[in-house]
Amino acid sequence: MSLAFYVFPEHSTQQQSGRAILPGDKLIGQSCNKHIAQSTWRGCWLHPKHLWKFGLSSFLRTGTCDTLVDTPRIVSLLKQWRAYGLPSNRLFLDLRSESAYHAHRILPSTNIPMPGLEYRCSELPAKQWPFAIMEPLDHRGTASQWLTDRGWNCRWIFWEGDFIHNAELWNDLQTLGLAEDNASNQSWLLFTPCPILETSIDLIETDLRKFNREPLSCLDIGCGSGRDLAWLLARKTETNVPIWQAVAIDSSEGAVQRTRIICKNMAMANQLISGINAKVLVNGDWRLVEKGNPGLAVKDGQTKRLMPGYPTLQFFTQEIQRLLNHQIPPQYDMIITIRFLARSILPQLPQLLKPGGFLIISHFVDHEDYTYDQPRPEHRLQVDELANLYGSMPGINIIVDKLEHVEDGRPVNSFIIRKDREA
Repeated sequence: MSLAFYVFPEHSTQQQSGRAILPGDKLIGQSCNKHIAQSTWRGCWLHPKHLWKFGLSSFLRTGTCDTLVDTPRIVSLLKQWRAYGLPSNRLFLDLRSESAYHAHRILPSTNIPMPGLEYRCSELPAKQWPFAIMEPLDHRGTASQWLTDRGWNCRWIFWEGDFIHNAELWNDLQTLGLAEDNASNQSWLLFTPCPILETSIDLIETDLRKFNREPLSCLDIGCGSGRDLAWLLARKTETNVPIWQAVAIDSSEGAVQRTRIICKNMAMANQLISGINAKVLVNGDWRLVEKGNPGLAVKDGQTKRLMPGYPTLQFFTQEIQRLLNHQIPPQYDMIITIRFLARSILPQLPQLLKPGGFLIISHFVDHEDYTYDQPRPEHRLQVDELANLYGSMPGINIIVDKLEHVEDGRPVNSFIIRKDREA
């Protein structure tokens, strides 16, 4: 049995002359009965004077059901979301079309149109954080269920059908500071980077921008899915100018591709100068990985030979520069290496920094107070390992050296050094 709502046209005297209300109808009439019922459907006859109870500006028709919009409920649910603690009260996933999102949007919110959702999961919040969601018109209930089945926590669920053609609802939300129309250029992310990058970036940028060499350059070694780098590239000046450009490197072709995709999806592809598939060898040399050739071999006529390995400094200052066609200087304002450890390259990293540049390292540490399986002990930092290495280097200043924890409680050593400025 479906539920439908009806209103009498002006001067109507018989309920049979009523009809289903459509979007844009003017709601007029002088009399109405409370309800009418037949064997296959139930209808409610509403007088316009009662419509304020629902906070309506229009009726919506979806299939065989014309639904009244309960504005107070929507506003209350939005206020519940906004009153929740950080970061959840900044996390709103809008799955409507891009055009619908830019016409009207909740503040703050992030648009990932439903057709591309399964390919953009790396842009979603950490699964321990509840968030709000706007389901598209034709995915009511199914969008949130898809996310829930995969471990995400959709606590506040809204539906496009309650908002479409409802200018007064959007106006009410704008008055309350909960929405805007004709979306501005401001954007928000649903995810955060590693804690040390998030907490230190303001001070780092303030210090680096004294050199007047924007855009600033970053090298991400072991970029993974690209979330840390994408978060960094999303940062802009007060005049909405991107602050950073970057080069990303990972031994996994899939990781490099995911980094490219997330930057493209977030309209930052031009800031990612290159994503490079390369592997650091046991002896500390670097070798480019040819696409589609996991054996790290190159064809030479009918024979195969291993691609050569290059020492760290030669690889980054010569081979990478050749690949980049010298689009970016061989030294960087900042290098980040998050949850990636190749001990053989650590001593050379400061030489890849510009004067005054920063190196951020955050990796799992083998600490006596913590027991965990992965990564294995030989692939963890030792306590004070980074401090002992960089503390003995001339011209290097340790800015941060602390123990932090990832989402599951494992410890990481988060570490920042700054290279001396030239006189």
